[in-house]
Amino acid sequence: MGNWTINIEGTGCHHNGRDDIDADLLAPKLVQQLKDQGQHIEHATFTSGGRIDVLKKMDPPEPIL
Repeated sequence: MGNWTINIEGTGCHHNGRDDIDADLLAPKLVQQLKDQGQHIEHATFTSGGRIDVLKKMDPPEPIL
């Protein structure tokens, strides 16, 4: 018993209305299955669209204090 995290990053169909392949429709089903099995879910999110790696754009990277 303890903390756990599932982080999935992918590319593919995520919003065309097909229950069998859309990641945005499959994600809540997975979360519900986990809850049904007694898991406590702290938060669950789905993000789609582009991403900018902010750390790669920093020149030079800021020091960690």
